[in-house]
Amino acid sequence: MTNYKLSVVVINYNKEKFIEESLQSVMDQSLENIELIVVDDGSTDKSSVLAEEFTKKYQNAKFIKQENKGPSAARNTGLSHASGEYIAFLDGDDIAYPDAYGQLYSLAKKYNADTAVGNILCFNGEKTWRLNYMKEIFKEGLPENRQILKNPELHLTPSASNKLFKKELLEREDIRFHDELRVGEDLFFTEKSLLKSNCTVVCDVDVIGYRIEDPENSLIKSGTIQFFKQLVVLQKELRSYYEENGFTKELIHIERRQLKFFINSINLKANKLPNDEKLNLASVGNEFMKTIRNESIKNELSVVPKFVAETLRLNDKRGLKIYLSLKSNPKMTNSKLRKVVYLLSLFSLRYKFVKS
Repeated sequence: MTNYKLSVVVINYNKEKFIEESLQSVMDQSLENIELIVVDDGSTDKSSVLAEEFTKKYQNAKFIKQENKGPSAARNTGLSHASGEYIAFLDGDDIAYPDAYGQLYSLAKKYNADTAVGNILCFNGEKTWRLNYMKEIFKEGLPENRQILKNPELHLTPSASNKLFKKELLEREDIRFHDELRVGEDLFFTEKSLLKSNCTVVCDVDVIGYRIEDPENSLIKSGTIQFFKQLVVLQKELRSYYEENGFTKELIHIERRQLKFFINSINLKANKLPNDEKLNLASVGNEFMKTIRNESIKNELSVVPKFVAETLRLNDKRGLKIYLSLKSNPKMTNSKLRKVVYLLSLFSLRYKFVKS
């Protein structure tokens, strides 16, 4: 059996336009002894045929086809077939940059690290740009060798595709992707891996090119109430995992991140929901707030997100409806919104928290 340094699991579902470019980017890596594992998750276009034909040209490539089960199940299939010392993940429409895996692998070997983290470069046909939340991870002065229990900024990188994971770690801790999660499956897998890592190395190198065809709708797409319900399920799973594994003290960091994400998702998605689902959003948000163990994180919010958090905590459908109406008004600037929300809180004893 070949001793591969790295197994790259590429999952594909109907990525006919991009799958060959994605697979070629793996084969063009400067790191030697790479294994390519392609898992086709029941594609109905020609991408499955293209991927299979591509893998036939290389001895270090495998093609696996399964019925459509979702990205988590596809990645788990790839994991079960991977034989590399480390494992990386790539979606069938993204690309891996030529020297990225090599740099991460070398740094991981230097410290015998269980996990390695790099950067992400978003792109489309017109431009490239970076994710703002990644700036904290690569802030000047931070060490290249870290551990998430001492370096909470590592909670800010939810993607599984900008990282290397030691296979021994995943097997020892039985870390897999959650098959039933449709939102946040990357985050849950990454959190478990980083928490259980002996150490995590960080290198500010672009690992993947994350293809975004429509910047306005791709990172957080318009959808249904199910998106928010899935965030509740995710938070329950995260809290259970933290508490069962003795990480209760550190739970505050991921709760802080996810509360902000939930509120930001309301700002971006809620006014696109059907009216009946808008009415249910306060109740779903109330369930989310019940999962939060560290209520003190609400004190860190500014006036507007604090007001939204309170409408959810109180299950205040009317308050949330008023807020969404204000938010959808094209003449409502951020400064005006802050003033109106503050005035609303002044006239309601229920919103005493907002004024504090």
